[in-house]
Amino acid sequence: MEYLDNHDKSEIMNMLEHSGHEHMTDVQLVLGASNKLEELDSTTNYYNDFKNNILQMMYFISRTQKSNAGMFDERKFKKTCRGGLYYFIKSDDIVHDQSGPAGFIDDAWLANYIVTQIASEDSTIKPCSMPELSKAEKKEAEHLLMEESGKKTKDVKVIMYAAVRVLEKIKQFETVWFIKDLISSIKKLASIIDKFIKVPNFNENDYAYRIALGALRYLAKQDDLIPDEFGVIGYLDDSYVAKTAIELISKNSAS
Repeated sequence: MEYLDNHDKSEIMNMLEHSGHEHMTDVQLVLGASNKLEELDSTTNYYNDFKNNILQMMYFISRTQKSNAGMFDERKFKKTCRGGLYYFIKSDDIVHDQSGPAGFIDDAWLANYIVTQIASEDSTIKPCSMPELSKAEKKEAEHLLMEESGKKTKDVKVIMYAAVRVLEKIKQFETVWFIKDLISSIKKLASIIDKFIKVPNFNENDYAYRIALGALRYLAKQDDLIPDEFGVIGYLDDSYVAKTAIELISKNSAS
């Protein structure tokens, strides 16, 4: 990107902000991008980085909580991400998508450029890597988890079955950075619950059991913090909640 001068950068940002995405909602853009991701050829050498950068953009426009408030114009970057996703969805861009694997090279370059620009001003966004939770976001993830853990459970097997269904659904995205963690967390949480329910008259108030069950109950919800209708990015909050559950259970057992 070093060969771009300020004029070039300004032209790109202006193009993205006014690309025609205004007629589409965030949900429509994210769903469209999720569907388009399935068209990518996984054998291309830039496949994983491109996919992860697209997901970073999807995450950025779907998040509701601001980070580094006041340090940069988040609204401008959201417009940029929206423009980038709209460009990705379009088939008749600079290099037509029907050109095979090479058809997405312009989309891949643009996605990397956008995420790199955001990352230069927002430390929670990193090209091709999972953004770390801020302290406020960690508290929010813990709050959501505790909210679900405090509810009474009528049928544990129903929640376990729902978790298995989610697990099967997200396996198609297992190359995505946070989905790998989520799959691992679901298996660990399900294993914890399974050990409890195999014991007659087990203690349903046990901390590990309540936390694990709460995390899986949250996972089964469709309309959570980032609704599952957003596609693969809709499971980002589930990943954070599940990871928080594992950390809390490990911390409690160690103390």
